[in-house]
Amino acid sequence: MVVKDVFSLFSCLHPGETVLVEYPSEFPSEVLFSKLLVWAEDRGIPVVVDDVLDTFPQYLSRLELRAVNVEGISSIPIIKIGGNWKVGNVVGSVDVDKHSLGTEYYERAYAEITGREFVLNPVLGFHKFFLNLPNRELLRLIRNISTFVGKRDRVAVYFSQRGRR
Repeated sequence: MVVKDVFSLFSCLHPGETVLVEYPSEFPSEVLFSKLLVWAEDRGIPVVVDDVLDTFPQYLSRLELRAVNVEGISSIPIIKIGGNWKVGNVVGSVDVDKHSLGTEYYERAYAEITGREFVLNPVLGFHKFFLNLPNRELLRLIRNISTFVGKRDRVAVYFSQRGRR
């Protein structure tokens, strides 16, 4: 398949899919994220962002440096997964300790926010798990994430910086 623009690529997403966007450190992933949000808004698709260890505030800062108006982005519902900065419309929070991520808490927060309505679910900072969790917990996390694959109430897009594992 030849993709002429990023919006064509997004149009290939189907309910239940889980997509990994792996990018090098110099890639402006925040721009791709903002384009994904525009695509969803144009189609009336609600968005819930997972903010892993304070990645969302970093994306907002970098978008502001690019003169992007982040007011609308700041109002998107955010599920905080670890981290300290309460930036944006934080509507759910899951703690990450040095040994694990409580996925049962995540599932509860996600269900409360979405009401099981179809949503686009960008996950920002996925690579940070690989820096902070021991191998056994990473395997558990990946197993838990795999239970979301095929759930037709969402499309998940995991943003992960390459080479940080």
